[in-house]
Amino acid sequence: MQSKKKVFTLPWRFIVKRIISSIPYIAICYTTGKCLNLNNIATLFIALLICGFYFGVEGLFVLKLPIVRDFFAEIKKTNTLMKIASVTLFCNEGFRLNHWVQYFSEYKDDIYLQIIVNNGNPEDTIPLKSAFPDAVVLFSKTSNMIASYNLAIKYVLEKTDADSILQITNDLRIEKGGLAQIHEILFREQQYGMISPILLKKDSEIVENYGAEIDFSNMLFRHIDRNVHYKDVKPDIAFRTGLPGGCFLTKRVVYENIGLQDERINMYSDEVDTGIKCANKGYKLLSTKLVKSWHQHIFPSGRNQRSCSASYFMSRNPIYLARKYYGVSVIWGAFGSRFKLSLIELMSCVHHFKGRESFVCSLYSFKGCFAGLFMKM
Repeated sequence: MQSKKKVFTLPWRFIVKRIISSIPYIAICYTTGKCLNLNNIATLFIALLICGFYFGVEGLFVLKLPIVRDFFAEIKKTNTLMKIASVTLFCNEGFRLNHWVQYFSEYKDDIYLQIIVNNGNPEDTIPLKSAFPDAVVLFSKTSNMIASYNLAIKYVLEKTDADSILQITNDLRIEKGGLAQIHEILFREQQYGMISPILLKKDSEIVENYGAEIDFSNMLFRHIDRNVHYKDVKPDIAFRTGLPGGCFLTKRVVYENIGLQDERINMYSDEVDTGIKCANKGYKLLSTKLVKSWHQHIFPSGRNQRSCSASYFMSRNPIYLARKYYGVSVIWGAFGSRFKLSLIELMSCVHHFKGRESFVCSLYSFKGCFAGLFMKM
């Protein structure tokens, strides 16, 4: 979808100066009208008409008047073309499709290009193209979610002139007009690299997170203002060391400088890795409450928890990142934290008889701890 939307700002100070400078012309025209015995309204109308012709028509067609030349120079300098490429993954999630179409309708007018990566069933490409006829649908041959995101990011960098990339899940709502607002904030300063709207719990005013801070003792996110009511959140714009997944907008130049995402991660903790890479390159991460979003957490019928593979990667990746960036103390801190959480999960399964799947997932969590400690770097 190649609709181009401009964030338009007029140079008001410049316009006011030119209006003031036109007052003598209006006075001369008004005096001439009085000499011709015209009434006040007719005289003023003629004065404005003559000034409008002089400063408008002649300037537009001849382009010799400084007022017109300067005006268009100001317009060119102060206006920004908003070119957001959205990237969304789809993996055997037909149960979300109808909801996704509805959520997308609320922000599609702010999108320059929509990219969908199908990393599930190849046959899903047909219903995806039917639901989103203007989208670019890419098929990923791997189940690696980070590799699938990279496929879309490379497409944006190599084949489009988009100025920013929006990663947004297919079960997330963002308020209408919100993307234009976060885009404007993101491009206020050169060192701003990424921004996310405040994330609220499903159809509520309760905060799921307002960005996050990386706890470098265990490589986990500490979600800010979780379970706080929206009205109690401050400030309007906050600087963070990490932005949880769901919805965040990144400048194109950031990926050009920090590179693509680490495909060894597969899923989970990729936001921690990106936050560290952005900090190392001097980029700032922001979250704003001026734009609301809601994570709907739509699961298939009969399922209300993450898969066992998710448990594995959630345990493995913090330890992997600790080894990637830091020393022994952080590595053992990450390992100890994930091992403790895995043990608590296992004990809870046994105590509350949560069923076979929960028990298997807790074992996968333990497996992830040791995989993170011993995997090849």
